[in-house]
Amino acid sequence: MQKLKVKEAAVLEYIRQSVSERGYAPSVRDIGTALGYRSTSTVQMYLNRLEDYGYIRRENGKSRSVSLCEDLRTRVLPILREGGNPDENEFDGVLPFCYCGELDADVHLFACRISCGDGYAVVARGAEDEGIEAAMAFQTAEGVILRCDQALLGEGAVLLGRVIAVIYSKIR
Repeated sequence: MQKLKVKEAAVLEYIRQSVSERGYAPSVRDIGTALGYRSTSTVQMYLNRLEDYGYIRRENGKSRSVSLCEDLRTRVLPILREGGNPDENEFDGVLPFCYCGELDADVHLFACRISCGDGYAVVARGAEDEGIEAAMAFQTAEGVILRCDQALLGEGAVLLGRVIAVIYSKIR
């Protein structure tokens, strides 16, 4: 991980302290007030850096959505061969994948190239969460397609698993 500068470390330490004491992340204004910044854009700049470095994770459009990534983990995921079957171990190449949090031990992760662009879907197979609506990856004649409902694709579609991330190799 990137070594932090003094002010970046102070913002991260305040977030840790706030989460530890209150059980939730501070707002941008809370951080600014506590550390003596008058401008929220200065705080946003430090939060953006901490997110880029992998120390925190945020959800767009939600206040207090900062999550600490203290236990950042990296895996190398096999990439499913075009038209391949994950049950038959038809993989070709690998994709590094970095994530925060825990993954169930019985969940098998792999990547597959998606048909709609320059990217990969990270797919989880194994412990399916019944009743939870999630994007799913389906193998079709056109390639891997991401959908929420198998009925939309017809009878030739094969369910690969639940999509937990999409990684694009080119920024659009």
